[in-house]
Amino acid sequence: MARKSFDGDHTPAPWKIRTPGSLGTTDLMIAMTYPSEPDERKCKENGRRIIACVNACAGIPTEILEQMWGRPASSE
Repeated sequence: MARKSFDGDHTPAPWKIRTPGSLGTTDLMIAMTYPSEPDERKCKENGRRIIACVNACAGIPTEILEQMWGRPASSE
Protein backbone atom coordinates (compact mmCIF):
# COMPACT_ATOMS: atom_id res chain seq x y z
CA MET A 1 0.00 0.00 0.00
CA ALA A 2 1.32 3.45 -0.90
CA ARG A 3 2.19 5.75 1.96
CA LYS A 4 1.10 9.37 1.86
CA SER A 5 3.65 11.91 2.95
CA PHE A 6 3.69 15.65 3.31
CA ASP A 7 6.14 17.75 5.26
CA GLY A 8 4.79 21.02 3.89
CA ASP A 9 7.69 21.79 1.56
CA HIS A 10 7.03 19.51 -1.41
CA THR A 11 4.31 17.64 -3.25
CA PRO A 12 3.17 14.67 -1.16
CA ALA A 13 3.73 11.07 -2.22
CA PRO A 14 2.69 8.84 -3.78
CA TRP A 15 3.88 9.96 -7.19
CA LYS A 16 3.29 7.92 -10.35
CA ILE A 17 4.00 7.86 -14.05
CA ARG A 18 1.06 9.80 -15.47
CA THR A 19 1.88 9.29 -19.14
CA PRO A 20 5.16 8.24 -20.76
CA GLY A 21 7.65 10.91 -19.68
CA SER A 22 5.23 12.71 -17.32
CA LEU A 23 5.65 12.18 -13.57
CA GLY A 24 3.48 13.40 -10.73
CA THR A 25 0.42 12.78 -8.64
CA THR A 26 -3.05 11.93 -9.88
CA ASP A 27 -3.88 15.64 -10.09
CA LEU A 28 -0.54 17.32 -10.79
CA MET A 29 2.26 16.92 -13.33
CA ILE A 30 5.53 17.55 -11.50
CA ALA A 31 8.34 16.57 -13.85
CA MET A 32 9.07 15.34 -17.34
CA THR A 33 11.75 12.92 -18.47
CA TYR A 34 13.18 13.03 -21.96
CA PRO A 35 15.27 10.39 -23.66
CA SER A 36 18.95 11.34 -23.73
CA GLU A 37 19.41 8.91 -26.57
CA PRO A 38 17.17 7.60 -29.33
CA ASP A 39 16.41 4.69 -26.98
CA GLU A 40 13.09 5.60 -25.31
CA ARG A 41 13.57 2.81 -22.73
CA LYS A 42 15.98 5.09 -20.85
CA CYS A 43 13.27 7.75 -20.53
CA LYS A 44 10.85 5.17 -19.14
CA GLU A 45 13.43 3.67 -16.76
CA ASN A 46 14.51 7.13 -15.53
CA GLY A 47 10.89 7.90 -14.72
CA ARG A 48 10.44 4.58 -12.91
CA ARG A 49 13.57 5.23 -10.83
CA ILE A 50 12.50 8.76 -9.87
CA ILE A 51 9.03 7.55 -8.83
CA ALA A 52 10.49 4.63 -6.84
CA CYS A 53 12.87 6.95 -4.98
CA VAL A 54 10.27 9.61 -4.17
CA ASN A 55 7.78 7.03 -2.92
CA ALA A 56 10.41 5.08 -0.95
CA CYS A 57 11.46 8.28 0.83
CA ALA A 58 7.92 9.32 1.75
CA GLY A 59 7.86 10.58 5.31
CA ILE A 60 11.63 11.15 5.56
CA PRO A 61 12.47 14.86 5.93
CA THR A 62 14.56 16.28 3.08
CA GLU A 63 17.23 17.42 5.56
CA ILE A 64 17.75 13.82 6.73
CA LEU A 65 18.06 12.61 3.13
CA GLU A 66 20.63 15.32 2.43
CA GLN A 67 22.61 14.34 5.55
CA MET A 68 22.62 10.73 4.41
CA TRP A 69 23.91 11.83 1.00
CA GLY A 70 26.52 14.12 2.59
CA ARG A 71 25.54 17.38 0.90
CA PRO A 72 22.51 19.55 0.12
CA ALA A 73 20.53 18.64 -2.98
CA SER A 74 20.52 22.30 -4.09
CA SER A 75 22.89 25.23 -3.88
CA GLU A 76 20.31 27.62 -2.41
